[in-house]
Amino acid sequence: MYLTIGNIPKALRRKPSWCAYVLLGYLPTSRLLCIKNKAARRRALANLFHACMGRILQPIQEPGEHGVPLASGDGTIHRCHPIFATFMGNYFEQMLATCCKFGECATCEVSRNDLGANTPFPVCDYNAILDAFDHEEGCPMVFAQACHAVNIKPIYHPFWVDLPYANIYQSIMSDLLHQLYQGIVKHLVLWLVLAYGAQEIDERCCQMPRNHSVQHFLKGISTLTQVTGHEHRDMCHILLALIINLELPGMMRHLSVQHTSDIDCTAVSGNLAPQCLICCVHAILDFIYMAQYPSHSAETLSYMRGSLDDFHANKDIFVQLGICKDFKIPKLHSLQHYMTSIELYGTTDNYDTMYTKRLHIDMAKDVYHASNKKDEFTQMTTWLSRKEKIQCHSLFIQWRLSGHPDVSLIAPTEIPRHMHIKLAHYASRKSVLLHDLVNHYGAVHFVRELLHFAISYINPDFTITQVNRVANLLHMPLHSVPTYFKLKFWNSDPQGRSDAGDTLDAMYVRSAYRDTRGQHVEGHFDMVLVRKTEDNDGTDGVVGMLQKNSLSASKSFHNHRLTSCTSTGCLSHSKNTPCLDLSNAHQCTIICSLC
Repeated sequence: MYLTIGNIPKALRRKPSWCAYVLLGYLPTSRLLCIKNKAARRRALANLFHACMGRILQPIQEPGEHGVPLASGDGTIHRCHPIFATFMGNYFEQMLATCCKFGECATCEVSRNDLGANTPFPVCDYNAILDAFDHEEGCPMVFAQACHAVNIKPIYHPFWVDLPYANIYQSIMSDLLHQLYQGIVKHLVLWLVLAYGAQEIDERCCQMPRNHSVQHFLKGISTLTQVTGHEHRDMCHILLALIINLELPGMMRHLSVQHTSDIDCTAVSGNLAPQCLICCVHAILDFIYMAQYPSHSAETLSYMRGSLDDFHANKDIFVQLGICKDFKIPKLHSLQHYMTSIELYGTTDNYDTMYTKRLHIDMAKDVYHASNKKDEFTQMTTWLSRKEKIQCHSLFIQWRLSGHPDVSLIAPTEIPRHMHIKLAHYASRKSVLLHDLVNHYGAVHFVRELLHFAISYINPDFTITQVNRVANLLHMPLHSVPTYFKLKFWNSDPQGRSDAGDTLDAMYVRSAYRDTRGQHVEGHFDMVLVRKTEDNDGTDGVVGMLQKNSLSASKSFHNHRLTSCTSTGCLSHSKNTPCLDLSNAHQCTIICSLC
């Protein structure tokens, strides 16, 4: 069980090295097999969970109601009220925390038969539920009847009953990992495999071109087992592309598409174009990606609502195909609460369980391996306490070595910024012949573009016509160039926020080769579009375009950041063939990352 506070920037909270989460305790995992009756065992496990949670959260009951003086990062003392705000967990943990019955919603009063409806329902009546728990000290039958009246389990004294200003049913957070990727996407992949056939989907997966940002499923996706959330996220990148222009076997010929007036399910070349299903998949993928926006407005929330409406308007295609009978799926119903959750508690990356999954390594697995595996919990807590004390003492030593400045004068921590282009210190290949660039890398226009760049760099006043005329008369003196197979770059925040981190990306290139078993491996070339910009100093910004297909690539080097001549050169004309004279240059570095 982990704890974090709400005023930590999310760019720092998701980094384990910043220690934004603290470990509160380890919850018991005993199955209580000594209890033979299954219903009694489940009830005992639920009571055990709430008893442990109540024991852990008991210290914040009094401060949450009356306040407690706390020091902020600058040393100022404030009166604070620690309030239980949100609960992050998977569906089973949400049902356990809210005392709701399995198969229902942990937030609203929707019935099981209405889980697939696109209709909002009121939030559970928290006051009525508290009134039901007032009977827990009396007759067990009366207590069970009171809990049944408000549709909850008769759990003895849940942990949130005594917490001030808390409403557990409004504190249940949307979960990207378990609800979207491990829930909705998992169902969607299964439905598409049943609709089009596993063989057709897997063949299309195998034929997808390689790309560094797209996972290549060599054996398809229908035979995968124990699929992780990261793999489901990779499937979302190619899911819509897999079904475009793919025929549905035995599909009905007249199906209407709701909310899409310019699309209808009509036959194309004698075969039905499954626009209904494509529109449904497109809408749910739009919702998944918009739900992960780092910032939202009323307009983006309306887009999310529109995508969800389009999905529900066209979801009957799966019923008509006989893939599923209904949509009574709690995780599908949970999409109704995403907009409200974002309005109340901010964007979904503030409370994503993918961050806390990473903490299991530092707080549980590594700690367990440090023990002798006997009576490990005492050793684990002691080991963690000592580790935290060492970290605090290390920070104190750094503060003393820096001259022990006043904490109120220390500037707030800034998110580190990165250079926007980064190459390895040494080239992947020190020398590659120019004709090999054409034959093995497919850079058929490399020499011409390099000449154009050199001429434009030396003579910035030349027009395009003059550059082309001079390039036709020049001879390239180079026979080989160093090549780089990888280029890293950072994209700034598109919304211009100074406190947001940059997005890391990379470009890869590799020519065709034979592996250790002598099998031929096709070349890999990423496609990159480089936008022309104008820097503040007036110099040319990034100019050029990298074009790619599965077998060939061409590159234009017009940018002194990617192709740099660090000294001047000159054009020498003689009676023979003119050539580009770089002999007087102290250093000429040609960076040709053939991406």
